[in-house]
Amino acid sequence: MKFEDIPAITLYAVCAVTGGIVLYHFITPAGDLSFVFLLPIFCIVSLISWFLPVSFAPLGIKKPFRGSANWATLMLLVWCTEYGYNYAMNRSKVVLFADFYWDAGMDLYLRENGTYKAVERGWIADDLKYGKYRIDGNRIILEGDLYIGIARMNDTLIYDSKGLHFKLDSEWKGIHGDVMAIQINELFD
Repeated sequence: MKFEDIPAITLYAVCAVTGGIVLYHFITPAGDLSFVFLLPIFCIVSLISWFLPVSFAPLGIKKPFRGSANWATLMLLVWCTEYGYNYAMNRSKVVLFADFYWDAGMDLYLRENGTYKAVERGWIADDLKYGKYRIDGNRIILEGDLYIGIARMNDTLIYDSKGLHFKLDSEWKGIHGDVMAIQINELFD
């Protein structure tokens, strides 16, 4: 690898990462439109990388590192990596699913292995968080910071027949706390 090839290789890397993320969110039903912001970057970098020759041969391959075939291969590699990571993180069975929506909201998936997945929903983008939980009677105690809108949610949720009751550390749009509607419940039944 020559020193003058470093910018071109960096360009290929940016193209592969943005392309893989866009492809992942386009193909899989992630429900998140934040990838739309990466689309213009991906298009511009792709056009440049298609026509930019680089003499660097990765992993001892005798072919030069350029062209649309390598571009597609790199993008597919990043997509497979992101898909594999998400598959590995979401293998455990969901025993409780609850959600809450106002202007923003949250989907909370408690899983059999003592972990949770929380999707903090917003107008433009969603934020995915993972953590652990424990049960103490009818209380679910979550590890990590979760937010509804811009207000931090208290880490203790109370379960009853109406749903999961939560409180916010500060008021957000007139809400101090509310009830998450339970969609799937194999945890307390």
